[in-house]
Amino acid sequence: MNHCLLSLGSNDAPEASLEQARTLLTHRFPSLRWGAAKQTEPIGMPPGTPWFVNQVGALYTSLSSIEVRLILKEMEKLIGQTPEGKAKGLIRIDIDLLCYNGTVLKEKEYNYPCIRSLINELLEEEKASDRS
Repeated sequence: MNHCLLSLGSNDAPEASLEQARTLLTHRFPSLRWGAAKQTEPIGMPPGTPWFVNQVGALYTSLSSIEVRLILKEMEKLIGQTPEGKAKGLIRIDIDLLCYNGTVLKEKEYNYPCIRSLINELLEEEKASDRS
């Protein structure tokens, strides 16, 4: 099985958008475990961009990284992410495959301090539950 780390981010109805994403993703990937959600300052966005709510999750799947990414992009569209919204700095939902079997696929996003913190917390939780 392949181990994946995902990140979710939203600054446009973030609580509802993240809830919808978690529901869809958990239905598709039953092994998915979520870390805590955290409000974060926008990075690399225009001034005045609303703050984000970010969350990371970990899952196991038999799918390839390409297959996982295609599913994530379809879910973004289903939840309502549009190029027009993105151009205005409004992110309904951004779902990224950060890591696949330990290989970082989205280095910039993976290394955002807020995301690294969420990843570290989730991985610690996974290790603790593995020891139980």
